[in-house]
Amino acid sequence: MQLRACVHRPCSAQETSCQPKGRPAPLQPGFAPASSRPALSSLKASRPTPQRRSGVVTWAKSGNDPHLQLATARLPSNVNVEEFKRGLYQWASSLTSSGRNMPFSLPIKTTHTQEGFEMSLLRIFDGEAKSVGDIIVTVEDEPQKGSVLFARFFEGDASFADRSRNIPSDPMKRVQEASSGLVDVPIIMQTMRDAIKRSAIRAR
Repeated sequence: MQLRACVHRPCSAQETSCQPKGRPAPLQPGFAPASSRPALSSLKASRPTPQRRSGVVTWAKSGNDPHLQLATARLPSNVNVEEFKRGLYQWASSLTSSGRNMPFSLPIKTTHTQEGFEMSLLRIFDGEAKSVGDIIVTVEDEPQKGSVLFARFFEGDASFADRSRNIPSDPMKRVQEASSGLVDVPIIMQTMRDAIKRSAIRAR
């Protein structure tokens, strides 16, 4: 079985490939063009909002939401997608307690979604834990490609809660700056590559 789990450099929503130069991209999904991205004033309203269906959170998708694509992986056709998603969620939910993984600088909340899972990195503001960055992992059906895993980074609700000035006005620059300040993101992505492969093998 060949599984290509590709952890990318962060890229913007309008880019079609996040592979390092000189290496072929395993997948080139179509992203919304820059002209269709929401203005800053509508960014919060257009972020995916949680909905509950049969006890499992599902995310209302919005291809226009500014994000960084962190990884893609095309799943083999003989993989049970639901088993794969469950296995990958189990890895994500136990990430901080597993001795195989490095400790993280921020608490992480993992939420099971219908499409995969969401990992929120948290900080305390006014006595309440709020997200300063969200890694949302989904498995989606792509035409002529089958089931494909996407890992995307979104700005958290409190990414800039501790700043009152010098906040980027461009939505993509906001996402990039929010990600660059979180040292846990690359650690998570490094361990996710092996987790994707193990989950795919077990789901055959």
